[in-house]
Amino acid sequence: MQGLQWLGRGVREGDRLFLHYSGHGAQMAAESRDEVDGSDEVLVPMDFRTAGTIRDNFINDTIVKPLPTGSRLHALIDSCHSGTMLDLPYNWTPDKKWKKDCSCDPREKSSRGGFAVSFSGCLDAQTSADTDAFTKSKFAGAMTFSFTLALEAMAQSGGRATYGSLLANICTMLAGNPSAVMETALGQGKAQKDYISSGGPLDGPSTDHISKLTAGSYAEAAKARMRMPQFTQIPQMGAVTEFDVNSVLDV
Repeated sequence: MQGLQWLGRGVREGDRLFLHYSGHGAQMAAESRDEVDGSDEVLVPMDFRTAGTIRDNFINDTIVKPLPTGSRLHALIDSCHSGTMLDLPYNWTPDKKWKKDCSCDPREKSSRGGFAVSFSGCLDAQTSADTDAFTKSKFAGAMTFSFTLALEAMAQSGGRATYGSLLANICTMLAGNPSAVMETALGQGKAQKDYISSGGPLDGPSTDHISKLTAGSYAEAAKARMRMPQFTQIPQMGAVTEFDVNSVLDV
């Protein structure tokens, strides 16, 4: 809680915040009537037995509502039941449209004019995987790894990531088809261009760029891309207000 309070304290115009949580999450009966499903999503920290859980209402009150005009918050939440962990009023649905996801006035879950968006590892009713399938050596959150790898792949391709294309690439990774993401960065852009509809096409680099992909998690994932499993979790993007998902990712 102290970390969240530190993050949300004294935010000013021009500030850019990033929150990454990879750990346990759960659901509890809602304390108020603002939840469509009647449940609060909660973070479960290591000291939860003595300090308790952290409800989505507290997270929204602490790091979303204080955001002034001209500030930006991006969050990556990799936990079970993480879909609406920031209690943001709008979600981007699989059929590519914004949906109000609170039973109250959206302004009650909004900021003071600042922009906030979250990428969550799964829907509220789902669990998120912690697996060694990606590296074959260390366990990692499936969402965290896919998010990082998708960003790396898009950066290697020389393209500019949009919110929609990033989410689409993460979904592709978790669906067990990373080649649709990887091949673009390896100079074979057809697969990604065919898949992404919510973001602009990304032009792949020339083949001489392949020789530079020799180190780091990106290269290791490229070697293992054909043996990655399928995950049933569905990543979700939420926002403090509706916006054009074709806009360039601006963290």
